[in-house]
Amino acid sequence: MLRIGLLATIFATFASAGTVVTFNPSEIGGSIFCCPPVTTEWSAFGITMSGVYWYTDPRDTFDTYGVSIENATTGGQILFATPTTLSIDYLVIGSFRGVYKVYDSADTLLDTLTVEAPTADVLGSYTFMGNNISKLVLSGAAGFVDVSTLRYDAGGAVPEPSSFLLLGLGGGALALLRRRA
Repeated sequence: MLRIGLLATIFATFASAGTVVTFNPSEIGGSIFCCPPVTTEWSAFGITMSGVYWYTDPRDTFDTYGVSIENATTGGQILFATPTTLSIDYLVIGSFRGVYKVYDSADTLLDTLTVEAPTADVLGSYTFMGNNISKLVLSGAAGFVDVSTLRYDAGGAVPEPSSFLLLGLGGGALALLRRRA
C-alpha cells in the first residue's frame, strides 16, 4: 500500500496537467455580451490577448464560442505567460484566408498554419510544432479568422528542485513511519 501511495506521489509530481480554454463565459465566472475586445479576461489561464474580440457563433460547431481578429491591419495575438506546447481548434469563414503563426520568447517563428476557405467555412484542429511557444498571432480578415479552443501545456514537465526536496522528505517520513509500525 505504501508503495502505491509513493508511486502516485511521484507520478503526480512529474505529470503535467495541460490547460484547455474554450472561451466559454462560465470559465471566467461571468457572462459576456457579444462582441467586446478581449484582453485579460482569461489571464487566470496564463494568457493575455490583444487585437481580438469574443464571439458566439453557431457556425463554430466546436462549441459556438471563441475569439476572432478585431482589426485586419493589426491582426490578433494570444500571449502565454509560460512557454508552452499548443494546439487549437480554428474556424475560418468561407471566402477568406486565415494565417496562424507561433513564436518563441525570442520572437523566432516556430510554425505556421495557413487555412484557405474559398467557398465554405473551414473548421479544424492543429497542433503547432515547437515546445517553447510564447505567442500565437492571427492574421486575415477581421471577424472571419477565429480560434475556438486552445489546448496547451505550460511547462510543468520538469519539477523544480524544491519539488524533489519535498518528495524526498515525504518518502523519508513514510519510510520512518513504516519502520516504527
